Amino acid sequence: MKLDSLMFIVNPFSGTSSKKDFEKLILENLDKNRFDYVIRYTEAPQHAITLAREAVAANYNFVVAVGGDGTVNEIASVLVNTNTVLGIIPGGSGNGLAMHLGIGRNQKKAIDIFNVNKATDIDTCKVNEHFFINVSGIGFDARVTHSAKFETKRGLSVYLKKTLSELRNYSPLEAKVEFPKLKKTVEGKYAIIEAANGPMYGYNFKICPPAVIDDGMMDVILLRDSSIFKYLLNMPLVLSDNIHKSKLIDHFRCDEMVVTIKNEDILHVDGESYPSELRHHYRIFPKSIKVVFPN
Repeated sequence: MKLDSLMFIVNPFSGTSSKKDFEKLILENLDKNRFDYVIRYTEAPQHAITLAREAVAANYNFVVAVGGDGTVNEIASVLVNTNTVLGIIPGGSGNGLAMHLGIGRNQKKAIDIFNVNKATDIDTCKVNEHFFINVSGIGFDARVTHSAKFETKRGLSVYLKKTLSELRNYSPLEAKVEFPKLKKTVEGKYAIIEAANGPMYGYNFKICPPAVIDDGMMDVILLRDSSIFKYLLNMPLVLSDNIHKSKLIDHFRCDEMVVTIKNEDILHVDGESYPSELRHHYRIFPKSIKVVFPN
């Protein structure tokens, strides 16, 4: 029987175990009666994209991203609309997509899941030319993400620290948000403008609990500008996964959105931050990538 070809693309800088330990983990747990595999390691930012392109060109059946949300994003962006299937072994700090898909944080468990589950088609999105598979936003959360990436340490404590730091310098976004297919436009001042394909950031924090990753729609969360006191009053809704029910939030479902902001800010896509443009065109591409996760 012909084995399925599989390339592991490992980000050794993401908090993944040592190369020796990872190779031992694969040797002991991967179903070698099903897969013929190679392991490649990234050497710089964006290198995962190059390796994924090589895998697609060589007609690999599977590419497994071993790293955090940024590594998954880079690899997934190459696999869209191809026959190569994405697998995920979490190795970062947040692991938002892996958590949402039920893969979790444990690498051995992730390999076990990969061994026995089949591929499922899910949606992907773009904002301008930036690909994302989970969440993307502009405003306060993106500023926190941008600030945190300059820290040498990773983890929830870093994001909490940066959240408090950014609150001291908080200013809202002045924005116009257009939904062309809905023939609706809203304008105002917002703390966060978020487009969710999946429901959560990393660390199990759900920014948009109703979001479904294979329904062909983006869920949009607009958090209106308010006082820190009112934000704190909404913490019970945040902690109970009901943030979308807050009176400070406008929630829309759409397949296209255009956000125009008055001043340049920060954009995040799947946990990676970039300087924003003034106009952001969000689109969704239904069932455009194949991913292995528990069905």
